[in-house]
Amino acid sequence: SAILNLAYSILNQEMPESIPRMSDDLVFHRRRDPEIPGDVLKTLQDCADEGYDLFEDVQVLVPMYKGAAGIDAINALVQQSVNQVNAKNKMEYGSQSFWLNDKVIQLVNQPEDGVMNGDIGKVVAIVENVELQVDFSGTIVKYNKKDLDNLALAYAISVHKAQGSEFKIAVLPLS
Repeated sequence: SAILNLAYSILNQEMPESIPRMSDDLVFHRRRDPEIPGDVLKTLQDCADEGYDLFEDVQVLVPMYKGAAGIDAINALVQQSVNQVNAKNKMEYGSQSFWLNDKVIQLVNQPEDGVMNGDIGKVVAIVENVELQVDFSGTIVKYNKKDLDNLALAYAISVHKAQGSEFKIAVLPLS
């Protein structure tokens, strides 16, 4: 796998000219920062077109939160492109909006509910804009508005949050 060689190159802050043609399990696109979000969306659409499930099989891993190619911006962009929203299936809290069918990540341990920091789930119900229900691999966890600080969108997550996880496809935009 070329992934190990790429990981060492990134660790050493190198960009070998051979990266774009390393192997079949690594696809590399050289883009400028403003092009990255659109390319991520296109890559996700290509994955969906090939039959991959965007919730189970594909994960966008981003090393930073801020900027046009950061986790926050990519999450908002992907949420808008893959999910349909209306007043009945949306719950807002502070600056966050969660929509029915959103991919979300648990941010703190909640052993009493059977979920831990880093668990990824799917919003399966929004009850009268006061309760959000998330399915974490068969465990349904209910959140009131005040508990929404424990969740974040997970279309794109940090490399740190992904440690120990496995994905069929990882999309890694680097700026």
